[in-house]
Amino acid sequence: MLKGFLAFSVLLIGACTTDHRLLSNELDYSKRVIFTVPISRDSLDEEASVETNASRSDAGIASLLKLHGLIKIAQWPVRALGLDTIVAEITDASELSDVITALSDDERVESVEQVSYFDLMTTYNDPYFPMQQSSVPQEVISLVHSRSTGAGVNVGIIDTGVDRQHPELANRVVLAQNHEMDDRGGFDQDEHGTTVAGVISATADNHLGIVGIAPDARLMVFKACRHEGSTNRARCDSQSLISALIAVSEEKPDILNLSLAGPRSVLIEQLLGMIVAQGTLVTAAVDANRGHSFPAAMDSVVAVASRVGSDRLPSGGVIAPATDVLTTTPGATYAFRSGSSLATAYVTGVAALMKAVQPGISVAALRSQLRSSVVEVDADDKSVPMIDICQAVIRDEVSCASSSAIASFGD
Repeated sequence: MLKGFLAFSVLLIGACTTDHRLLSNELDYSKRVIFTVPISRDSLDEEASVETNASRSDAGIASLLKLHGLIKIAQWPVRALGLDTIVAEITDASELSDVITALSDDERVESVEQVSYFDLMTTYNDPYFPMQQSSVPQEVISLVHSRSTGAGVNVGIIDTGVDRQHPELANRVVLAQNHEMDDRGGFDQDEHGTTVAGVISATADNHLGIVGIAPDARLMVFKACRHEGSTNRARCDSQSLISALIAVSEEKPDILNLSLAGPRSVLIEQLLGMIVAQGTLVTAAVDANRGHSFPAAMDSVVAVASRVGSDRLPSGGVIAPATDVLTTTPGATYAFRSGSSLATAYVTGVAALMKAVQPGISVAALRSQLRSSVVEVDADDKSVPMIDICQAVIRDEVSCASSSAIASFGD
């Protein structure tokens, strides 16, 4: 059996640290577990009715719940993995660690882990900070967009909600789902996802604000995180994240943006492996405060860091703009934001441009091209791989040489 105790920090990452102790207004999942069981052959009987199959499967799960003193909160089948995923809560005074141990020893259980928290963190700057150079010079964006604007590409975002009424995003969001089990009311007021969406795909030529990296890409938003109280911090939990990943596997976007990081989760790793195998490129943020960032450290994922986190960059990762990036915020507004979350969104946008130029390209080839589209620049007395949007999209050294494709990325 696979057993995990997770303290996942899902980050839209900036240069700040986070106290992972429970906030006074945050939900307590200390009595919840997530476990998986193989979908029984009976429940896959094509000749039986849906009701009969569901009844057979539920009977086995009900037996497990009763034996271990649990009540079911949620259940999601992952047929591609042959697993049922169950979120359950302890109903008696049993210790969480004891229940996890008992479940991991139960031969009917494939894997078990506690529900864990994910923190989305961004360094927030004064919106009226003096205007800084754009993440790429104007002439480069014009050259790149003459070749590709991301048209026809679906980009998935797992994050907080997104302001779907923002004039820069209203025509970009084609799918919106809320998987945050304890924040059903919020979505359009959420800031973090709105800032990420703006970097990726803010509308161009609308006489407003900014231009996204891939302004014609379509956005699929899977809310799995929530803002807490009056603070700027957003947080998600693993039960919501797993639910969102299952939905992503069903919708099959071309690219998936994950501005989050934490300790390894077997189930999340399985789901991401399945999503990549289905044809989705995955980008993930590197946490400058962690020695190991998951899922960015997965070989099949493109890891993205800011310059300040370059010493934590896994092999094959890239650096992208992350300091004082002008982007969208809720209520038809704009602000400067910083963090690896925005660096990840930038690379996601670049990948969307590349996919639009080469619609039939495989995930492996797209990932390889993206990783090789870099220019080595100095950071803290060492060379780091900075993404070069011109080389990534135009792939013509002569055309790109006439423009400065590398901006001043800050610290």
